[in-house]
Amino acid sequence: FILEVADEIERLNGRPPTSSRCLEAWQTYQKDPSHQNKEALRFAYEAVPKHNRRYLLGDMDAKDFPIRGVLYPTL
Repeated sequence: FILEVADEIERLNGRPPTSSRCLEAWQTYQKDPSHQNKEALRFAYEAVPKHNRRYLLGDMDAKDFPIRGVLYPTL
């Protein structure tokens, strides 16, 4: 709940919410799959409230598996 409130505060202040920052990190990682970009993606993904992570890529059926597959390959 705290992360969701923080996200709303960011949005109200004209800054991108965690979901937007995560999508940006995902796009950056796709262009350059370096270790540094992977860690930035991990940081951005884990900042998104857990209950909002399933639909980041716009496909509820995929449950953000492309991102989770990169970050947590053994799961």
